[in-house]
Amino acid sequence: MGKEQDKRVVFKYIYVINKLINIQKYQVNSKLINIQKYTN
Repeated sequence: MGKEQDKRVVFKYIYVINKLINIQKYQVNSKLINIQKYTN
């Protein structure tokens, strides 16, 4: 029971971390796109 719960907690953390990384990637990409728009 304890191990199953630990697994669930770990997966939840991985999911949250992946979400945060994806959000940061998206923000960086949109910034780069905006910079390209301004330079063109």
